[in-house]
Amino acid sequence: MKNLLSSSFVLIDPTIDENYPTVILESIACGTPVVSYNTGGCKEAMHDCGIIVDKYDFESLVNAALDIYNKKVSFREKFCHLSIKDID
Repeated sequence: MKNLLSSSFVLIDPTIDENYPTVILESIACGTPVVSYNTGGCKEAMHDCGIIVDKYDFESLVNAALDIYNKKVSFREKFCHLSIKDID
């Protein structure tokens, strides 16, 4: 899982009902930014290491992921820096 997350540019977590998704924490630990709905504990789990969009707004979810993908280096460097700080 670590190799997969580390080599990804973004993790899209489309959950609409989850209290504290561990996949978000795993992604952050690997330095991979997350795009998720504002639901359950997703926002709290992300610690500013990704983009939160309104629940059920699929278009915003996709657009946020594309924004990260199209700006691979700048977003990845920003989120990797944040994720390392959050884990320490």
